[in-house]
Amino acid sequence: SKNNFDLDIGKFLVYAEDSLWQITGSNHFIIDSSRIISFQDLNFANNNQLVKVGGRISKDPKDQLLINFQNFKLNQLNPLLKRDGVDLQGTLTGMLNFSDLYHQVVFTTALGFTKLQVSGTAIGTGQVNSFFDQNKNLVSLNGFFKHDFDKVSGDTYNNIKFDGYYYPSVKDTSITIDIH
Repeated sequence: SKNNFDLDIGKFLVYAEDSLWQITGSNHFIIDSSRIISFQDLNFANNNQLVKVGGRISKDPKDQLLINFQNFKLNQLNPLLKRDGVDLQGTLTGMLNFSDLYHQVVFTTALGFTKLQVSGTAIGTGQVNSFFDQNKNLVSLNGFFKHDFDKVSGDTYNNIKFDGYYYPSVKDTSITIDIH
C-alpha cells in the first residue's frame, strides 16, 4: 500500500572480511505505517555459511525476530571487534530469538560453537544457552565447552560446564557464574 515501505531485494552482494555474501531466498523486508518491520525469508549465504533473518519487530510483545546461523565463521566479526582488541576464531551454528524490542527486550539463544578461540585463547567446542526472565530482570545462562576439538558428546567429556545469571540492571556485580 502507499503507507508501506516494501523492499524486495533481489540479487544483492555484500563483502565482509574478504568473503562474498549473497542474499538468497525471497528476501522481503517491509516497514508499514504502524512501524511494524517484517523480515520474510531474508537469507545471507557464503559457501556453506548461512544467516537467516525472519519475523517481525513491532510494539506487540508477542512478535518475534529470529536469526539463525549455520557454520558462521566468527572471524567475520573481527573488523567490528578490532577496536576493543578482540579477535574471534571458530564457527557458530544456532539461533537468536528476540521479542518486545520496543519495550523490555526478551531474548533466548541456543548457540553452538566449534573450535572457538578468543584473542588467541582456545576455548573449545560447546554450547551457550540463555533466556531473559522479564519478571526477575535477569538472564539465565548455561552451557559447556571442551578443550579438545573432537565431536561434542556427553557430559563426561566437558572440560568446562557453567550456569549462572547476568543482571542487566546491576552495575558492580552484574554476573554470577558457577563453573563445574
